[in-house]
Amino acid sequence: MYLYNNIQSLDDIKQCLTETYQKENNAFKLMVSFGYVTQKENSDSGIWEPQLFYASQNYYHNKPKSIKNGKDINDLLSEISRETIIHKLAQQFPDTKTRLVGIFSMGVKVTSLDFPIGSNISLPGYIRKSKYIVGLEDLKNNLCFWACIALATGARRDRYLKKAKELFVNFYQKAPNVRCPRQTCNRQKCRNSRAQTFRSAPAALCGATYGQNH
Repeated sequence: MYLYNNIQSLDDIKQCLTETYQKENNAFKLMVSFGYVTQKENSDSGIWEPQLFYASQNYYHNKPKSIKNGKDINDLLSEISRETIIHKLAQQFPDTKTRLVGIFSMGVKVTSLDFPIGSNISLPGYIRKSKYIVGLEDLKNNLCFWACIALATGARRDRYLKKAKELFVNFYQKAPNVRCPRQTCNRQKCRNSRAQTFRSAPAALCGATYGQNH
């Protein structure tokens, strides 16, 4: 978890979230919590008594926010405002007599994902509508490369996903480490064959395109 102290304004909060994004190399999920101070009037003495809460489990969002690219972090920053923060924290107050004094710190819990930041892009309309380009925009699990191979080897546009999954499973054999799918083979010949396959395959990005002439 990243812990940021000396939070004095909304700009500080957004700057800290931007710094978190810049520090992470892979896509990630985050949960934001705030350290804050409240006060409540003592009914007996009439004195306003403060109470301090550290940034811990009082998360701003109900579920983790996925950050895969610059658009995601910008969308998150636009969602956070002074009013929404006050409203969210007020929901945790024990009664309506408690009021917020201010926020002094922020915690950002990060869960790293296994693919690089910037994996997905939004394709322009002329590509999505083209009869000769398969956009792969809705492809899940970053199988773009395998989808390109499936299409290049003759899979139909409406059935390439099944073939892509078969290619992926055959290559990795459901193992965590990359290994030859065949237990007995000429290792050098196999590596050369794979290298040729990669060179001849169309370039692929998540949300990238694969052109078809038919």
